[in-house]
Amino acid sequence: MDSENRCRSDFQKYIEPEIKHQIKYLEGYFDEHFGKYVKKRTLDSKQKAEVREKVIKENQSCIHTQDRECLSKLDIFKQQKEIAESTLQELHKNLGYIDFWDVGNVRDMSYMFADYMTWSHPIEWVLKDNLSHWNVSKVESMRGMFYWSLHYIKDNLKIEQWDTSSLRDMSYIFFRTSFSENINDWNVSKVENMEGAFMEALDFDQPLDKWDMRNVKSISYMFHGAVSFNQNLQAWDTSNIVDMSYTFGGFGGADVITIYNQPLESWDISSVENMEGMFYYAKNYEQSLDKWDVSKVKNMDRMFEGWLISAPKWYKKR
Repeated sequence: MDSENRCRSDFQKYIEPEIKHQIKYLEGYFDEHFGKYVKKRTLDSKQKAEVREKVIKENQSCIHTQDRECLSKLDIFKQQKEIAESTLQELHKNLGYIDFWDVGNVRDMSYMFADYMTWSHPIEWVLKDNLSHWNVSKVESMRGMFYWSLHYIKDNLKIEQWDTSSLRDMSYIFFRTSFSENINDWNVSKVENMEGAFMEALDFDQPLDKWDMRNVKSISYMFHGAVSFNQNLQAWDTSNIVDMSYTFGGFGGADVITIYNQPLESWDISSVENMEGMFYYAKNYEQSLDKWDVSKVKNMDRMFEGWLISAPKWYKKR
């Protein structure tokens, strides 16, 4: 079994059942007197997503400790984590806070403040107020820049007015963050990759209708698991997008449901080839998609899995 399939198997075998167990535990209790489970409340989608996040962190899903190669990789990761934490602490000690750093010539900020798994929120160590003074006009990649920064960045960054005119890659920039600032004025006209940009960003629900999407090739997983997001994206120029796999939707195993329900029928999807899982468990989506031109689409697997309503007419014909 290859690593990807083994990872998926482990998640389904161990992690998903634990997520369901934790949700059930929080929603009720076992009455020993009557010998049955008593449900007292129902967690909403955001609360269920938070449970999922907690379980994954506790179990460090997909790290196969029985595999010698994976054990080696885990040791390397721990070493890198310790070095990174030590480096950030040393930076703060020697250079102070980074709020007014001159970053005018920086081109790559990938994973700069990533807070992966057991990291101790590194951005808090070096940021006194916010990043509003940073000149990021030459930055081309912000891939994973705030990856998994759950606790601090909700509305503390003040990056609404950043000059992102050179940006080409913003994939996973706000993945699993608490980010909720309005960045509708960002210049994303050169961006090609938005994969996972707001994936599992539990609090984000800001307008993005001003974004110039003409050069974007992928929005795969862009809003997947973003349980609060419900903004109108009709104005987007999607004519060059090739990959829309798992763009919307939630997590079937943990029953985390997104609320997204905005019209998308005006989207030009004439270049799209991959729509796998695009509305996976998007149970609240009730808009018509009948007018879409899906002539170039090669993959529609699981596109409407978990839906409570009927799929478009063209889907039934495939």
